[in-house]
Amino acid sequence: MAWVKVVVSLILFYYLTVSQRYWYFLISWLVNLIVIASISWWIARKITRDFLCKSVLPRVNPTGKAVLITGCDSGFGHMTSIELNRLGFFVFAGCLDANGKGAKELLALAPYPNRIVIIQMNVTSPDEISSAYERVEQVLNDSSSGVDQLFAIVNNAGIALSGPIEWSKENSLDPYDSHMEVNTMGVIRVTRKFLPLIRASKGRIVNLSSIAARANIHGINPYSVSKAATAKFTEGLQEELAPFGVTAIDVNPWFYKTPLLNPKNIIKAAFKRFEESSEEVRNAYGREALVKVAKGTVNLVSDPKIVIQFPEQVVDTLVDAITSAEPDAVYRVISPVLREIFWVLNDFLPWELVICIRRLLNKLQDFKEINVDQYLVGTSK
Repeated sequence: MAWVKVVVSLILFYYLTVSQRYWYFLISWLVNLIVIASISWWIARKITRDFLCKSVLPRVNPTGKAVLITGCDSGFGHMTSIELNRLGFFVFAGCLDANGKGAKELLALAPYPNRIVIIQMNVTSPDEISSAYERVEQVLNDSSSGVDQLFAIVNNAGIALSGPIEWSKENSLDPYDSHMEVNTMGVIRVTRKFLPLIRASKGRIVNLSSIAARANIHGINPYSVSKAATAKFTEGLQEELAPFGVTAIDVNPWFYKTPLLNPKNIIKAAFKRFEESSEEVRNAYGREALVKVAKGTVNLVSDPKIVIQFPEQVVDTLVDAITSAEPDAVYRVISPVLREIFWVLNDFLPWELVICIRRLLNKLQDFKEINVDQYLVGTSK
């Protein structure tokens, strides 16, 4: 059927080209109108966001305001906690291990340690979230703390694994269930629990989804599915909470160099799931599929041409989402070149062509020589 579509498209293209003098002026007028309107909107947005909001309109005053951030053991959460602390916000830093190395480093690096509280918070545990809520309330009700409102939540905690859907124990949905538990349900649990405090302050909920929520990339389907659900959850909150003066913001980062994108951990997990699969599945995919997954993972999360090396860009975006007088509903943190590529692939080209391009790119990856042995220490090969 694909070839039939190609042939029909070429025939239509020929006849439309021959008869273009009858209709081209209408299309030309419409395209010009759309282009001019788009340029006008882009300029207006740049003036509003980069000039008015950053230089003219006052930023949010941090005095008496607290921000709760999940996933502060490392990465974006860790860095954002330090930056908001520096700006004068009181920070509740939720960590998977409140006594771990990341939490200790956070306290050591915070410019004002008296304005940061480390909280034990596994976002998959309702009990830990409830305990965190009680701790936050305790601090807010303490007049000596200097903070009286929870102004923002940053739902940052997340995981990223890879591998086909069949690579798991029989009747298991891992890693889909684990991704949904952390990346989606974790966001929903934390938001649901702390929403009364955010409503009271007319504050903000900042959720990290991903560019992968809009454009699935080969090998990370569990991650993309969970992040797409998070993006839609945020979209729903924007309408649902607007009457209360609460702002919900969706931040879509590209792949940035953080501990989350540790290829060794991702590949080991994929190999482990492959070995736990049934014999029929292992035979169907073959061991060469393991190397292909490893190569794809190394390319995706390690290649400096793909992974942006400056996570500070995402931190600056999260800070802007919290401190801007008029934050954007959606922030897409990605280089201009990649942004245009994704725009063309996802919003302009026919979907069938997009699929063909993706498959071609996946095949081209096979020609890249990558030594994956260094990532497979401790796994069966």
